[in-house]
Amino acid sequence: MTAAEPSHESLATRLRTLLAEASLPEEVRTRFAEILIKRSTEDLTTIVDALAEDPQIAEYLVRDLALKYRYKQSGDTNLIATILRNQEEGADVLNARHHV
Repeated sequence: MTAAEPSHESLATRLRTLLAEASLPEEVRTRFAEILIKRSTEDLTTIVDALAEDPQIAEYLVRDLALKYRYKQSGDTNLIATILRNQEEGADVLNARHHV
């Protein structure tokens, strides 16, 4: 490992800190946390692959990023309500899938 590469422990800690600071619905944060705990000894590429392979997380993130990008570009305040609805819908979907 070079000086520029963080250790697995510090990487996992940093990702958990970023996750705690993120304005994601609780259910999405929980899925992230589950994957981070399971993959905590692996490198960043493996962790990102695992997150991307989770359809609930991937779908939510892509939609959320697209909406936030559109809002930033346009300044259309109507998109704020859409972003919040997306967060609520993402939470509802995750609840339904994990509490069946």
